[in-house]
Amino acid sequence: MIETRDECKSYTEKYSASIRLSSYAEQLDKMNNLIEWKNEMVKLVGQTHKEAKSSAYSRKLWTLKDDEKVKEVVQAIRNLTDKLVVTLELLETVRVSVDEANKTVNSTVNSMENVNKTMLSALEGNGTLLPQLVGQYSEVSAQPHEAKGRLATTQGNINSTMKAIENALVDAAATESLVKYVNGLILLLSLFGYSSVSRQLRGAKIASETTHDASDAKAAALMASELPGSAHSYASTAQVEIERETGSLESIKPQLMKHLNETGISISSLTTEACDKGLSELLNGSLAVAFSRAAGLNSSGMAKTQEALKKLKAEAALVNAKLAYINGSL
Repeated sequence: MIETRDECKSYTEKYSASIRLSSYAEQLDKMNNLIEWKNEMVKLVGQTHKEAKSSAYSRKLWTLKDDEKVKEVVQAIRNLTDKLVVTLELLETVRVSVDEANKTVNSTVNSMENVNKTMLSALEGNGTLLPQLVGQYSEVSAQPHEAKGRLATTQGNINSTMKAIENALVDAAATESLVKYVNGLILLLSLFGYSSVSRQLRGAKIASETTHDASDAKAAALMASELPGSAHSYASTAQVEIERETGSLESIKPQLMKHLNETGISISSLTTEACDKGLSELLNGSLAVAFSRAAGLNSSGMAKTQEALKKLKAEAALVNAKLAYINGSL
C-alpha cells in the first residue's frame, strides 16, 4: 500500500493503488479472458499513477517520483499475467486431455460391459440349448431300443405267420387231394350202375364247389405266403437302419459331451435335470469363468448336433411306424 502522511489521510481511499488493484484483482476468478484482465490491470495502474502524480501531495510521495518504478510494476504485471495465461492454457490442455482420457476409459469400460453382457447372453442362450440337446439325445436314444423291441415282435409274428401259412398250404393240399378222390368216386358210381346217384351228386354241384373252394383256399394260402417274405425283407432292412441309428447316436454322444465340457458343465449322466443344474451353477458362479466358457462355446457345432438329432429322431420314428404297420398286418 502507498504510504501517506496524516494530512493525506482524507485522500487515501481516492489514491490508494492497493485498494484499487486488490479490488480488481479479486475479479480474476470471474474473468474468462485473462488477456483482457491483464490489459485492464495495466490500464488501472497507469491511471492510478497519473492521478497520484497530479495530486498536490505527489511531491511528498517518493514512490511517485520515479516513473521507472511504475514501468517495472506494469511490466511485472504483464510478465506474470502472460505466464499465468500460458500456465492456464497448459492446464486447459491437460484438462482436455484428461477429459478425453476419461471418455476413452469410460467408453472402453462400457464396451467391455457390453461384451460381457453379450458373451453371457450367448452363454445363457446357447447354454439353454444344451439341456434341450441332452433331452433330445435321451429321447432319440430310446427310439432304437423301442424299434429293437418292435423288430423282435415283428420277427416273432413273421415266424408264426409263416408257420400258419405252411399249415394252411398243407391243409389246402390235403383238401385238394380229398376233393379229387371224391370226384373220382362220383365217376365210379356211374360205372358201377349207379348213374342216377352220380347224376344227383353232379347236379348238386358238390364236387365242383368243393373243388373251387379248395382252389381258393390254396390260392389264398399262396398269396399269404408272400406277406411274410416282404415283412422279413423289411425286417432285415429295419435291422440295418436300427444298427446305423445306434452307431450315429454313439458318434453324437462324444460331440455332446464336448459341448458340455466347453461350458464347464460336468454331469455324471446325460439327463436334462443334471444339465440344467450344471448350467445354473455356471451362470451363478464366477463371472470370469462364465466369460471364458462363453468364449470357448462352439454354437455352430451345437446347432449341427441338434440338426443331426432331429434327423435321427425322424428316421427312428419312421422305422417304428413301419414296424408297427407290419405287426398289424401279420
